[in-house]
Amino acid sequence: MFKNLFIIAFLIANISIAQQPKGKIVGKIVDATNNQPLYFASISILKNQNAKDSLVGGVSTTETGIFILNNLPMGKLTLKISFIGYQSISQLVELTENTLNLGIIKLSPDATLLKEVQVKAEKDGISMGMDKRVFNVGKSLTSVGGTAEALLRNVPTISMDESGNPTLRNMATTIYINGKPTQLTLAQIPANQIESVEVISNPSARYDASTSGGIVNLVLKKNRKTGYNGTASVGVGNNARYDASLNLDYHEGKWNVTALYNMNSTKNPLNGYVNRTNSVNGIPTSYFNQSTNISLDNIFNNGRLAVDYMPNKYNTFSVAGNIVGGKFNTSTNQKYEYRNAENLITSYGGRTTQPQNAYTNIGAEFDWKRTFTKKGRELSLVTSFTRNNVSNAADWLTTTQNANGSNQAGFPEKDKITGRQIGSQYLAQLDYIHPINDSTKIEMG
Repeated sequence: MFKNLFIIAFLIANISIAQQPKGKIVGKIVDATNNQPLYFASISILKNQNAKDSLVGGVSTTETGIFILNNLPMGKLTLKISFIGYQSISQLVELTENTLNLGIIKLSPDATLLKEVQVKAEKDGISMGMDKRVFNVGKSLTSVGGTAEALLRNVPTISMDESGNPTLRNMATTIYINGKPTQLTLAQIPANQIESVEVISNPSARYDASTSGGIVNLVLKKNRKTGYNGTASVGVGNNARYDASLNLDYHEGKWNVTALYNMNSTKNPLNGYVNRTNSVNGIPTSYFNQSTNISLDNIFNNGRLAVDYMPNKYNTFSVAGNIVGGKFNTSTNQKYEYRNAENLITSYGGRTTQPQNAYTNIGAEFDWKRTFTKKGRELSLVTSFTRNNVSNAADWLTTTQNANGSNQAGFPEKDKITGRQIGSQYLAQLDYIHPINDSTKIEMG
């Protein structure tokens, strides 16, 4: 009976961690000349960080011209609104915990004729394609020192469930990396290696039939500048959070080499408690008290080396290898006590859990891409091999004592859990794309 009561109390001890307050912006975009709503106008939110603007959110308007931006950081932000053929708007807004309603915003047609244009700009935060939406997140604040899970929480149209799994239109999605399925979880993918996120809501024949719920394709960074380039960063956060990354690039002539490394470590202490009073007709009959201390011990390392060879402007051969490894452990220490109506201890005990979970993932890729003079027409060969090794182990110690300190029958109870998952994944796929016009194309895969 005491064991059952302990299990019930253990389930009751859920810990709720308050998140930082998030802001919300709503509004409507219309044509200034006829007040008609503008469909698919782009709205981007940027935050100034170290004298540079970083994308922290974005969305497109609905058919009625309405837009809603959720999960935005507090403080001063820059709102940018753009639509093809109209003058763009940029304005400073300040978010509080209350929803900011911008009302109706009117865009005026852009009738200015330019004699000479010199373009110096970065990629738009959002771009729309025939079959996908692309969110450029390479310079987003959430890509610094975090994981892909945290990054996707700030990508419009993607929802995350309580387990950290992405959904599109309330349907589970499949995670791809560089157009290939992966055995890694979002928590094992460093965000600062991601250049853009492609949201494919209606996968074509090029993708596996099991991806009917949609695909989220994470495109990793790759060098585009000629010569040698490199970046290095080190981050320190609260709750013993550390991260470091290194990106080295070489691009000369027909060769392009990219090397990426990332380390992320988190030790996050959490505390919780339960104090329960049982009573009959308002008179206390017994008491139950429980305290819980949780300590996260998570660390992962991610390394990738990719080489591209371009013998001519139509052919690109790519080979890449990556290795990921780390551990995700949650240690817990619980203490509890039962007291009678006189508030005297009748029994007490505790449970400690020490997990030893680790994983490794290695992968190799070879790709070939053939383009043609007609824009959008291409033939590609995609191959990959990945091997995943995950161990699940933990030591459990449960104690239950009487009020005089003697052990109850069957205690202390020691349990050891062991388990391992090993799996390999092979992929070989040949795809062909042939555009017919701006809105129609043939895909075979």
